[in-house]
Amino acid sequence: HCKSIARMTFQLLLEAQSPRFNVPTQPSTAGDYARFVASSSESSADSSPNDGGIVAALEILANPERQHHEKAYLKSPLIHLGVAVPEVRRICRSWARQQELDHDALMEQVENWWANPIYEVRLCAVELLSYRADLLGPTDLGTLRDMIAGTFTWALVDPLAIYVTSSILNTMTEEQIDSALDQWAVDRSFWVRRASLLSQLQALRPTGGDPTRFFRYADQMLSESEFFIQKAIGWVLRDMSKKRPDLVFDWLLPRAPSCSSVTIREATKYLSGTQRQTIATLRG
Repeated sequence: HCKSIARMTFQLLLEAQSPRFNVPTQPSTAGDYARFVASSSESSADSSPNDGGIVAALEILANPERQHHEKAYLKSPLIHLGVAVPEVRRICRSWARQQELDHDALMEQVENWWANPIYEVRLCAVELLSYRADLLGPTDLGTLRDMIAGTFTWALVDPLAIYVTSSILNTMTEEQIDSALDQWAVDRSFWVRRASLLSQLQALRPTGGDPTRFFRYADQMLSESEFFIQKAIGWVLRDMSKKRPDLVFDWLLPRAPSCSSVTIREATKYLSGTQRQTIATLRG
């Protein structure tokens, strides 16, 4: 019943959109988030003229119990409504299907939603980019890099890397990809470095996917102590090992002693028992 009301309300809200107005600047570092949220919280509960009715639609589906759990789990400084990801995606795509978006209109709305202190509204920005990735191109990688570097959680970084960035990379030559991702792989933000790894995930799923670039980046980052880098390396290796276990095993063999336990645990999940035991023996 609540979902039906939400859909009806959302349709009405779409008809009452107002012109764009200037939005606050996105904080550039994690340390800025608390101040940003505090300065924005006074008006956050109300639908802004440039949010396309998204806030009001999301608030109808707010779940206080999920809200507190999610905020604690993500260690988030943002305002959370507790709306499940599939519902956020449905609302976002419902909005998008009723718009005549070109590239500039897409990026304008993404900017508006990304500046909002409500987590689910920012997630709408990510979902919109993923849904209309066909409008994006290589020149948008700089914007994506800034979004990734300026956030605080894997829950926003990972879909930006796996679905949005990878869609752009699919339109580029190998030389263009190297030129862009080589910079991401050494970026000062570990979230951007993580994205340089995860943006290759889908391309490496087919058995013919060339892992050379990923292996090169993984070697560069293998000694990093950052958990989210260790996990990303292991995640891509684990995914590759489902169809190419021998390739992953051969790469891990000489590196097993220097890999973190997080990377090893992920990377060896789908290897054979014999292969896992060999890796364990090498690690002592």
